Amino acid sequence: MRRILTIITVIIFISFFLLSCGGYKGNSGTFIDKRDNQTYKWVRLGDQIWMAQNLNFEPEDKADGVSYGGRSSNSDKYGRLYHPGEMSKSDWREGYAPKDWHIASEKEWSDLLKYLGGEIEGVSKLIEGEFNAKFGGYGRLGTVNYQELDSAAYFWATSGSDLMKIKLTNDEIEFIPVSSISNDRHFKYSLRCVAD
Repeated sequence: MRRILTIITVIIFISFFLLSCGGYKGNSGTFIDKRDNQTYKWVRLGDQIWMAQNLNFEPEDKADGVSYGGRSSNSDKYGRLYHPGEMSKSDWREGYAPKDWHIASEKEWSDLLKYLGGEIEGVSKLIEGEFNAKFGGYGRLGTVNYQELDSAAYFWATSGSDLMKIKLTNDEIEFIPVSSISNDRHFKYSLRCVAD
């Protein structure tokens, strides 16, 4: 009887551990987005699990997830660029992020920077470290105007009921609020996701 209780205790402990880790073992690995069978790298940074590359999912409305300059080779390297339009926070979660993942929030970005040593140290670690930030530039909705490829990375992040634009260069990272009527909603930026 005692042996059975020990075995049950071990099984419960292992199950709890796996559930608390979201099923991601180790510090890095890959997962498959079942929507299009793309394989993405992930990395554990602090107590968060981040995609180690930009999202490259092509939504049904192809205008919502575009390649920089319309070149698919850019999507392979930098991921796709997305615009929020009039989308709500829940639409972002359901429309773009893979199952069991979500678009990174402003708080998650802030926590990541703290884990990496603050804004000054964190910037170089985002670019050169396991996070593997790519300077995918940005695009403008309704035009063929794309800029800053290999110079800057722009990411959308959720922020309460609104959005946040995050700009990353070799020297700094900026968090810029985007209101529901902001002109920034007409731009296309990259997305990074965090495991639920």
